[in-house]
Amino acid sequence: MILDWEKLARSEVHPLRLQILELLMDGTPRSPLEMSKHFGLNLNTTGYHVVALRDAGLVTLVRTEPARGAVRHIYTVADTLTV
Repeated sequence: MILDWEKLARSEVHPLRLQILELLMDGTPRSPLEMSKHFGLNLNTTGYHVVALRDAGLVTLVRTEPARGAVRHIYTVADTLTV
């Protein structure tokens, strides 16, 4: 995948959001929980930034999975972000 830097530059990207995008660029869909463990951050913090990226159209929800009474959301980089 190649990152569309122009689209990225037009969005106001928080440093953690850029790290999330870089992590997802390997093509492996991940949940906010997996990302928070990778970065050593709080799930709420990571989830907040993933939702902001989703709302900006930079990541896409791939699927949901049941997870101990909750729902795990799995994301990947949006097709519109790559060229």
